[in-house]
Amino acid sequence: MEILKREIINKLVEVVIPFYDENSKSYVYGYFASLVYAGLFCTVWYKYIPWDPYIKPADLAPPSLDVFNTYHADVVGYKKVTYLITKDIVQTNYGRHL
Repeated sequence: MEILKREIINKLVEVVIPFYDENSKSYVYGYFASLVYAGLFCTVWYKYIPWDPYIKPADLAPPSLDVFNTYHADVVGYKKVTYLITKDIVQTNYGRHL
């Protein structure tokens, strides 16, 4: 018997935001897709592209969010980081070994 259904165990959160990037010294759009697994860990895929205040880039988000439905997905054009959720959130490569 399954106590929790799959949609409760993991949740995908998508965020798009323009901000100033200190590394490039310019404004960029940031796209973040975070897949959270029931308080155990979360995987974040992200990318930045140059910001134009009048045009929202069409290629920022993928055509389908299905590419982010599993923690071990390597999505072309996106960087990925996994965080283990403990007393303190710790960056790890944990998602690659599950």
